[in-house]
Amino acid sequence: MRLVRAAQPIQQSRPLSFQRRLCTSHPIELGDERCGIVAVEGVGRAHAPRLEHTYDTPVPAEAAADLPDVRRRRDNGAMPAALIEVRRPYTADEEVAIVEAVHGALVDAFEIPPEDRNIRLLVHEPHRFACAPDLARPEYRTIITIDCFVGRSPEAKRRLYARIVEGLAPLGIPADHVSTILHEIELQNWGVGGGRAAADVDLGFTIDV
Repeated sequence: MRLVRAAQPIQQSRPLSFQRRLCTSHPIELGDERCGIVAVEGVGRAHAPRLEHTYDTPVPAEAAADLPDVRRRRDNGAMPAALIEVRRPYTADEEVAIVEAVHGALVDAFEIPPEDRNIRLLVHEPHRFACAPDLARPEYRTIITIDCFVGRSPEAKRRLYARIVEGLAPLGIPADHVSTILHEIELQNWGVGGGRAAADVDLGFTIDV
């Protein structure tokens, strides 16, 4: 990986403040060429390092049209939202393990940041959660519903289903008792913090996986 600066700094006229994040874990001295554009060469977004440093770089208004929306910023309300439904009580430690299993599967399969989590666990009374009578252990019936953005590949989805089942197995939940349902939502149909559409914020992760 190497950082590449535009050959010619942009001549400043009627500057506006544009926040540029650099894919590096070390500070970079921009020197006098604060109008230059720094980019990462040869690194896809999904595999770039975590974004650690932010610099305010003034750019001319006419150049801003070619850059990402300057109003965008990362919003933690844009991560997948998961609901886990079970039909038997678990201990507090087991409940944490169930949540962590689903979260770990999302991190691995959908490559969301590990610190992003929006997962709820709902415990039903058995008579309020009907299931097929031929299940070997109906008390372990588990349904996981995940609301997420459109864009993940079929391979990523299959990996998610497999990782969820693998993560729940140590809790005694049979693989064939688990269903995972994805609801894919367009970015403009997902509202996040501040009353904005997800299409207008920096998600902090890629959905093209």
